[in-house]
Amino acid sequence: MLEAIKPNVWRLKEEGRDVCIKSYEELVLYLKVKHLHKQLMKLKFTQALPTEFDDENQLIIQPFCKVTHVTDYTESATRKEIIHVLEKLHATEKVESWWEQTTLPASSLYLKWQLRLSRILAVEELLIKHFGKDPYLYFVRQAEEAMSEYVHYEAAHTLIHGDIAHHNFLQTASGIVIIDFDLASYADPDEEWTLLLQRFLPFADYDLQQLIDEHPDFLRIIEEQPSGLRYPNEVFREWLAFLQKPHKRKQERLLAFTAKALENHRKLWYDA
Repeated sequence: MLEAIKPNVWRLKEEGRDVCIKSYEELVLYLKVKHLHKQLMKLKFTQALPTEFDDENQLIIQPFCKVTHVTDYTESATRKEIIHVLEKLHATEKVESWWEQTTLPASSLYLKWQLRLSRILAVEELLIKHFGKDPYLYFVRQAEEAMSEYVHYEAAHTLIHGDIAHHNFLQTASGIVIIDFDLASYADPDEEWTLLLQRFLPFADYDLQQLIDEHPDFLRIIEEQPSGLRYPNEVFREWLAFLQKPHKRKQERLLAFTAKALENHRKLWYDA
């Protein structure tokens, strides 16, 4: 039985076999993900799923993962486990020179911010219409300030996952596994930690100290790159996602999210 999960993802369940199949239109992306999984299996990185490859059809085939419950970023224990998984992923640089992997692209947090801000500016009228002029102008100004204050420095690089959304961390009976390495890159691991801190903050009710207690390295990252706390990445991400599929109820939820983000951003940045 073949069951569609996404337009390019299926579950195949037949006698003695239960797998998830993902197809890739782009050969370059397929080769990147294939090579990455082969290297992770070679390194016995157990937080990623064992993977088979169909080169003719550009398919990645993995065991269908039975999820015990949805990954919830509001749970401290879950956040700590995700941090542990990412620490192990980043640590693979100690035994694997990822820079020598020609299929793995380099990445820059600054360029990601620049691209996201340009997308926000391109839909200014729509965002003001849906979320108000004052929040829009405030967050754009904060993004511009963050980019002007960004500290460019030499740093150690490694493999980073690049897409730390909750649905890419699956809760299984044996612990969390990480999936979907399509956006993986070679970068400063602090790029991933900065994005993770921004992602965690709304789920931790913007309690920065709690997150630092869970992962003390967050404090070092904030001190070295304070603009990482200023750039409103999560607000921009949510706004752009909304514009792809606008809906009245979703807009109401995002208005509340925006108001809380605005209030707490001011506290985190100006009252700290």
